[in-house]
Amino acid sequence: KFGIADGEELLTSGTTDIGLVALVTYPAERWAVHANQGIVLPVGSADLFQPDEDPNSFFVGAIGVTILVSDPIAILGTIDFNTSGWGDVAVLDEAVLAGSLSMRWRVNDGIVVGAGFRTGAGELSGGAGFFAGIEATW
Repeated sequence: KFGIADGEELLTSGTTDIGLVALVTYPAERWAVHANQGIVLPVGSADLFQPDEDPNSFFVGAIGVTILVSDPIAILGTIDFNTSGWGDVAVLDEAVLAGSLSMRWRVNDGIVVGAGFRTGAGELSGGAGFFAGIEATW
């Protein structure tokens, strides 16, 4: 992630994040299990709170299952977590645990459309919500 917005933008927090993540996939005929674990290293100043309260490195991980329902449609379920990158800020010093259930439709070899539902466990994991997106590869 690159912090390209101005200092008032809270979503980027002004840092460039470097993530090192290992991914393992076990594929079967119509389903697959995926797992990943890694570390995120924030570089730069967050400019969110005080100059001495920048994000620390934090661990991330997830496990998920993908089931091929029909040739272009798959259903995905995931559980993911991360430790806190804000150990110095009392209201943000907890780990995050969340889960999602989504569907992906492969339009063609280069375009996938997806939508789903995501919810967190605990106060910092966020509330429930829907998401949607388009992925293009070439």
